[in-house]
Amino acid sequence: MVVPNEEPSKHDPYFKTGMKIPKISVPFLKHSLPKELTKDMELSQLKLESETLVSETLGRKVVDVLFSVPYKGETAFIYVLVEHQSTVDAWMPFRLVFYVFSIWDQLIRGVQDPEEQDGDKSKKRNTRSPQEKLPPIFPMVYYNGELAYTSPLKLTEHFEEPELLKRMLLEPMHLVDVGGKNCL
Repeated sequence: MVVPNEEPSKHDPYFKTGMKIPKISVPFLKHSLPKELTKDMELSQLKLESETLVSETLGRKVVDVLFSVPYKGETAFIYVLVEHQSTVDAWMPFRLVFYVFSIWDQLIRGVQDPEEQDGDKSKKRNTRSPQEKLPPIFPMVYYNGELAYTSPLKLTEHFEEPELLKRMLLEPMHLVDVGGKNCL
């Protein structure tokens, strides 16, 4: 899905600036994220990782901020997407999942800085071993549209058979192994 560039809101720079200041970002996240998640986060160690990770990667002019934070003894990420639009986007759950997978893709490939995306292809190699676990990413959308947000909040609401989506994404992949020693 190709999404054309959109003009950022005049409020975007203020939000980004505020998110860089721990006295603003820590209370904002503590108040905005579910308590069952924040109780296991060490928000005092919140670290800004990127301000343009997804927007630069996908060629969109959106405000997004990626933080890292210790969570249950490992590093987790908090991804904040800021939507400054006057209409509700019914496909926001899809976009958010797509952005989370884009972040994981960059982590797998070892891309640290969005500018590396267009640079030397030798930097685009897998740096994580297959045994390494992907870090949790807690996405959130900061919406400040003129109307109340009334569209679906779950990706499953866009499917006639939500259980098939869950099976597709969460169950073991269907494998036809014709080259391994398990082949009949």
